[in-house]
Amino acid sequence: MPPPFILATIPRSGTHWLSNMLISLGLKGVSRSKPDLSYDELASQTKDQCRRLKSREFYFDHIRYSWVDEILEEIDIKVLLLYRDPRDNIISQYYYSKNRLECLSGSFEDSFETIQKEALVHYNKIALPWLSHGNLLRLKYEDLVTNTGECLSKIANFLDITPSDKMLTNAIQQYCFKKLSDGRLPGQEDRHHHYRKGIVGDWRNYFSETITARYKEVFGSVHEQLGYDFK
Repeated sequence: MPPPFILATIPRSGTHWLSNMLISLGLKGVSRSKPDLSYDELASQTKDQCRRLKSREFYFDHIRYSWVDEILEEIDIKVLLLYRDPRDNIISQYYYSKNRLECLSGSFEDSFETIQKEALVHYNKIALPWLSHGNLLRLKYEDLVTNTGECLSKIANFLDITPSDKMLTNAIQQYCFKKLSDGRLPGQEDRHHHYRKGIVGDWRNYFSETITARYKEVFGSVHEQLGYDFK
């Protein structure tokens, strides 16, 4: 029987997009019960939910490795790790914080250090620690965008499930950017929408030489460990 698994993701990296496609393949997704749980409550709930997972079920969230490391040997669970180029993540988080959460008011340049600091915590607490997990499939958001079908097939193989070609096609079509964004094509931007732009490499439109130098100084090691270059 297909095993239960964890989907651990960096914020603003396609969490709901991928989880919905997985659900459309016949899997059952479970996530946090409330959005405003404290750190301790979230860690405790994550452990409890992961212990209770059954075949074809998965728990998805921005799961820090430290929340579940003590039970990983006990539950022997597979893990999907989804992340994206930190530069694009910083851009996405900036617009989400400014226009959706309304907790930023400055320009990107003025807000860069704040957003980069927050992003670094996510990558250091979520992405990097999970790399040491033995039963792990690493997924880049960029690959999911540019070759969704191939990524879903790779995931299916990893999870020992055999969705039909029709199921895979339906998953891709049902959750394509155009449908999620109310009719826009990738690249057509709505800065107030959860699905803002739907492309990769948008950081090139924002990173000045000064910002690029500062990013390399702070994120250089993380960037390379996740398999990205500086082009």
